[in-house]
Amino acid sequence: MSINKLLIKKIKFTFYGILALIVAIAFYNHETVSSKIAAFFEQAAIKYNVTLQKVSVFGCKNFDQKEIVAIFIKDLDNPLHNIDTKKRLQEILNISWVYKAAISKKVPNSIMIRITERCPIAYWQFNNEIHLIDTFGNIIKTKKIFFGKPLLIGKGANKDAVNFVRLLNKYKFFKIKYATYIGERRWDAVMDNDIIVKLPDENIEEAIQKYISLSASTPLDSEQITSIDMRYIKDNKIHIQTKKILRRKNEI
Repeated sequence: MSINKLLIKKIKFTFYGILALIVAIAFYNHETVSSKIAAFFEQAAIKYNVTLQKVSVFGCKNFDQKEIVAIFIKDLDNPLHNIDTKKRLQEILNISWVYKAAISKKVPNSIMIRITERCPIAYWQFNNEIHLIDTFGNIIKTKKIFFGKPLLIGKGANKDAVNFVRLLNKYKFFKIKYATYIGERRWDAVMDNDIIVKLPDENIEEAIQKYISLSASTPLDSEQITSIDMRYIKDNKIHIQTKKILRRKNEI
């Protein structure tokens, strides 16, 4: 066993031995000794250097760990046992990037925090504001830009985002510029060629598959086609909306 480990073991034994003795005394006369216990404990912590000197953070990828370290600034040089880890944990969880977190005290003088970040999946536009959102539709406050994330528009789009984004990732040929959530139940996808694909509120995956097959077999010209309605895919019907000018030419 190294000298450092022996030293830490000795500090632990001495420190917690003193604590046990003080607690035992407190049982006999709680009111008169409580203040003395606190004072003695503070002095013992300082004497044996059981005060916070170091904060270690693990798991930060997309935001600066200094945000977490800053939470413990007020605790530096304070006795380790006095630090309210439940309160500090809640402060950490209030950081929008943090999904999960765990705090552990390491005698004699450090605290270790492990976090799990939220997973960004898309950008959500609502009320003229655009936010990065995670798999649960929660807003992640960040200035960092994530290229390649789809833009989803409309009320409630953030809550249904994970299922839709999963299909976008699965079907790479279904390339969209953005998608609008209609009536908080279904999507209108604006494709790279500017054609609007109206998806149903059910059987979305089947509709996407049919669109991919259609686009592979038939050239879809955005100068002629404004939208493709896939909402009646159950009845094996696909409605293609063309531009009015072309309709008039066809009629002539």
